[in-house]
Amino acid sequence: MRRDAHSRVLQFASYSFDMSVDDILMTLMVGGCVCVVSDEDRVSDISIPVRRMNINCAHLTPSYVDTQNAESLAGLQVLCVLGEAMTTSNIKSFAERLTLINTYGPSEAAVVTTVTPRVVPNSDPADIGFAIGSRVWIVDPNDHNQLSPIGAPGELLIEGPILARGYLHDEIKTNAAFITDPLWTKLFTDDTDNIKPRRFYKTGDVVQYCQDGSVKFLGRKDSQVKVRYVLIHSLLPYCAEKNKTNKIFFFKQRPSCRAWRNRVPPEPIPTTRLRSDGRLGETDRWKRCCNPSCLCVLFCSRGNSVRSSPH
Repeated sequence: MRRDAHSRVLQFASYSFDMSVDDILMTLMVGGCVCVVSDEDRVSDISIPVRRMNINCAHLTPSYVDTQNAESLAGLQVLCVLGEAMTTSNIKSFAERLTLINTYGPSEAAVVTTVTPRVVPNSDPADIGFAIGSRVWIVDPNDHNQLSPIGAPGELLIEGPILARGYLHDEIKTNAAFITDPLWTKLFTDDTDNIKPRRFYKTGDVVQYCQDGSVKFLGRKDSQVKVRYVLIHSLLPYCAEKNKTNKIFFFKQRPSCRAWRNRVPPEPIPTTRLRSDGRLGETDRWKRCCNPSCLCVLFCSRGNSVRSSPH
């Protein structure tokens, strides 16, 4: 992750976001300096604390990076993007200016599972790199007891000491997501596998191997959707019950935006239809003439922490 005793790391993430653990502990472990910025700096001009604190390393979400220009982050030497899929504009803006790193890791396998250690201008933004601190496997999306052929799409499974023990007070969800000893594990054993059972986390992410052995992210096998690293599917049952609607619109909203006070959503993003079973269906393009019966506005409260406001 390109950190050492000379690293001055921006502590930008909310403390509820597992990346804050990496920002703080990993930096201190190598003798670096953790630079904690104020809430005001987080929602205004991040370039000010970057210059004032001589920050040279930062971990930010791709969508936030897209709101910045190269000049505002001119002091950085290392930029890690995580929490969402890297964008082409991330690469275009920063790949030639600094060390750009693409990282992937669900909270259930905190903090980072795979890394592309150096993104170059012609890199594929969907390439999430190679496993670190873990092993990754690609299985049939419909049957985790079957490995997918090399190069074929499949669900990503994670194995290793970085796995969580499970979901607090939710045994059903834990047993569904954390599995033990798929049938194919007996074909891949060594001295380190004598401890039983071998545990795996089913990410729900569809990936495939690239020619160099790295992993390419293709999408989700289910209806999970993220906005600014926050899962929004949990809002859908509430909105469906409260509004008895089959269409919900989601908007990005900056807290400082004057349009919020006028209830005019300034940044429409693709809308999503809600099926009767509470799952997301096909995506439509935004149409200015639409009159949604339910509006969910998502806006930042601190760093990557997001509050939701159904209307």
